[in-house]
Amino acid sequence: MFGNPQRYKVALQQHETRHANAGCLLALLFLVPFLARSYSMVTVSCCTLVYVVLVVPLATGYITTGYLLAHAKRVVLLVVVDECSLVRSLARHSRALYSWVHSVYLHLENIHTTTNQVVFNMAAEKVMCPEERFASLYVLLFYTVLAYLQQSLQKRQWSQVLHETTAADFLRLTTAFVVARMGKAIVMGMVLLTFTVQFNDIEPPLGYVLLTISFFLLSQFPGTAGVDSPLVVAVRGLDLYELEGLEEWWVPTVTRGAAVAMSAALVALLAFRSHFILAALLGYTNVLVPWRLLQERCWEPLQTQRLATAHFPLPTVRQLRDRVCAVCLDDMRLLSARVTPCHHVLHAYCLRKCVQSFHQCPLCKHPL
Repeated sequence: MFGNPQRYKVALQQHETRHANAGCLLALLFLVPFLARSYSMVTVSCCTLVYVVLVVPLATGYITTGYLLAHAKRVVLLVVVDECSLVRSLARHSRALYSWVHSVYLHLENIHTTTNQVVFNMAAEKVMCPEERFASLYVLLFYTVLAYLQQSLQKRQWSQVLHETTAADFLRLTTAFVVARMGKAIVMGMVLLTFTVQFNDIEPPLGYVLLTISFFLLSQFPGTAGVDSPLVVAVRGLDLYELEGLEEWWVPTVTRGAAVAMSAALVALLAFRSHFILAALLGYTNVLVPWRLLQERCWEPLQTQRLATAHFPLPTVRQLRDRVCAVCLDDMRLLSARVTPCHHVLHAYCLRKCVQSFHQCPLCKHPL
């Protein structure tokens, strides 16, 4: 990067172009409701899954044709060369195919959010308003437009323009910026005009709207473990001492867990109504994969942070009487404090910082 900045710039531009192409190709998913008029939900779901897992990654370069052919050849060899019975051969073939599809899907993190939202909205529509066959994706498109507008208003990309020194470069970047904004405004106007036409015949119930918008917010803005966000700041303002100053770890864990719990409940309802294929698809995309990512990226780091002070005992009521934390000079409560081996009482958050930074008590320098 530092040795050859031009090469890094080209690579970054190619990466952004790949993301943009993937977004444009995934936008075609909003045409899926029109296919529901002529084909069954099973056919449409299978075609959508193949398009998302295979067609889009191949078209945008996330996976290569050689990579795909190598794994297909391996699967064929497992079937042809295997000397076991036909049932065992088919079982091994199915497991190999599932493992390959699962590994490919795990690497396509950029489409996880879109896939989760599309499948969840379709499943909720099947359970709550099956007569409104177009409500799921139109409602999701409306939420996506609102989220895009919110992000566009929040991010002001004039910093690059102001850093240019020559008038030609300044004029070029300014023109490109204005044209891009005008193009996006035209697209948004067309989308909103489409809403006014399509929503005349679509009346999703209030419960469906509340359920889908809740899941959309949880999946679209889940937060990153260890990183502050507006929701983390809001929760920190509630002074929940039981969280021990780990709001930036707890909030992403709870938001992602809530999305998984909502999806799991919807899977149970689909299975109860005998929609087994859609239930299996929702269970994989919205429960199995997100649960695994939740454990790896949120729960395990959270437990690592908690283990830093877990071996320090909680203080008694007598030990907390008329005491303030010697590090932050703030009052302490029963579940927010810990006692060190040298009998000093500190906030768990302050003690964790001392353990991770100095490995000793901030008052008497006793090893911790």
